[in-house]
Amino acid sequence: HDSAHDSARDSAKQADAAARQRDLAREAERLRGEMGEVRESMEQFPGEMPTGEMAEAEAALDSAGLRQSMEEIARQIERGEAAEAQQGQRRSQQALSRAAQQMHQAKKAMQQNQQKQLVAAMQRVAQDLLELSRREEELKKETGGLEPQSAQFRNLAQDQMESLRDLAGVAERLGGMANKS
Repeated sequence: HDSAHDSARDSAKQADAAARQRDLAREAERLRGEMGEVRESMEQFPGEMPTGEMAEAEAALDSAGLRQSMEEIARQIERGEAAEAQQGQRRSQQALSRAAQQMHQAKKAMQQNQQKQLVAAMQRVAQDLLELSRREEELKKETGGLEPQSAQFRNLAQDQMESLRDLAGVAERLGGMANKS
């Protein structure tokens, strides 16, 4: 009687393990689909996004035939083929691990690329600030000997206003960079 009870309990455990394995297979398939969507979105920004790393992560999952492999593992569990199921689970785990590593590399590449873009933008702002400083110095020199009512003085005042607008543009770009970082 106990062996029948143990056998029923083992069958229930196998059925539960097989159901969980199938859930994992469905989840792996869903994640694979999301990876494809992310890669497609990334391809809209060539040169800015690490599409190669994403493609490699997808390939890691595809090469393993992960969904089919995980379904077969579920069937092996149901049949009580524990050794074969464990071997398949090990291969699936390795494929998932490789895909996760590729995703990590993609993330790292994106962060490095964003940092490079931010540094380049900061360099452009610094150059613009130096140019504004140079123009301001020239205006200061020209303004020094002029009469306040002269046409030349009014022209320089207009140049000063233009410099002020340019400075506001630089400040706006700095604010945009702060929001990106």
